Amino acid sequence: MKNIFLFIGLTLLLGSCSSSDDDNGQTTEDLSNLLTQNAWVFSHREIVDITSHGSLSYNEAEQILLDFVINTSSSSESITSFDSDGTGTIIYPNNTNIGTTHFGWIILPDNTLRIFLSSTLEDLGVFEFTVNNTLLTLTDDQEYLYNGTLIKYRVKSYFNKQ
Repeated sequence: MKNIFLFIGLTLLLGSCSSSDDDNGQTTEDLSNLLTQNAWVFSHREIVDITSHGSLSYNEAEQILLDFVINTSSSSESITSFDSDGTGTIIYPNNTNIGTTHFGWIILPDNTLRIFLSSTLEDLGVFEFTVNNTLLTLTDDQEYLYNGTLIKYRVKSYFNKQ
């Protein structure tokens, strides 16, 4: 369950910046400094595109994702921090307690962000991301199985400076 919260939290935290995007000439060091100077509070996420939806119409698939995935995330109150040593923490509500998940991160040469669980080194994905002094966005591809139909989609998560 912690992995789900971590993945959702991180997904919501990061956003789209690759070498082909407008990264304003930021170096890996610039991006790293921007990531680590603040804690990031999840704001919202949005569907960028639905790439596969089986026998469902695009609109049906979009409504299913909105109803069961996008608008129901319990990570809406999560806070994520990136530390300069390549580690990080997500703090999130967990029933009546506060949950924490520790992760590792690295900016790859193409200015994407790889995130993995610290405890198991389980890869949580490679995210396109943008970051500035006030906003962090993460974009990645996800899947959702609904009544036997696999919906594949691209989602962008937004995080605000704490």
